[in-house]
Amino acid sequence: MRPTRAIAALTLAVITSSAGITVIAGFTGSSGGVAVRTSQPASTASRAMEATPEARTAPPASTSPATPPPAPLAPLPPGDGRDAPDPFLLEDGDRWVLYSTQVGLANVPVATTPDLATWSAPTDALPELPAWAEWGRTWAPGVPRRPGDFVLYFAARSRATGGQCIGAATSTSTTGPFISTSLEPLVCQPELGGSIDPHPFVDTNGRPLPAVEGRRQRHRPRQHPVLAAPAV
Repeated sequence: MRPTRAIAALTLAVITSSAGITVIAGFTGSSGGVAVRTSQPASTASRAMEATPEARTAPPASTSPATPPPAPLAPLPPGDGRDAPDPFLLEDGDRWVLYSTQVGLANVPVATTPDLATWSAPTDALPELPAWAEWGRTWAPGVPRRPGDFVLYFAARSRATGGQCIGAATSTSTTGPFISTSLEPLVCQPELGGSIDPHPFVDTNGRPLPAVEGRRQRHRPRQHPVLAAPAV
């Protein structure tokens, strides 16, 4: 007798899920197995069917581009051609404040800018020098911030020694007027030819201090910086 092959009955069912995924399921009579075909790749369909109702109904994520960071500022010198030697720049809220060595009649010229490109006309941050200082050689200002006020460190010629010394003045405004009532400079170093170029910083205790260069006689190298006492 010629062998016969049992042909199992096949039942097809088309099922559309609530997520819009069409599933074709075949049930075979001989083995009871189930074959599943979907209209999406298996991994995608499985994830979609396993998702919560909230996830299935959530709107798609926004594809709008992220806001780009602001462009960096491009510093420009003042357009009026002013001189600003030994500049010191201090950020003050939404503006910057520029101090420089004496130019003309201003002991410490100071100007402000909102964008490092548009500059105000300079004024004098230190209109009155302390009693120990001689007019005409006010150099290299530096201004650290303290709680409640600002300290202006500067170098000026001492009436007593004839050399440059470091002084300090205070103000509650970054543009001054800064005031000093001291009868003596903070540091002078006459043995080194005087003191110049105070570079302010804040120490670990929060005190503003200037790092000061000792000035040797002309044509001799400057000494390494030393620390001066803070302004009171």
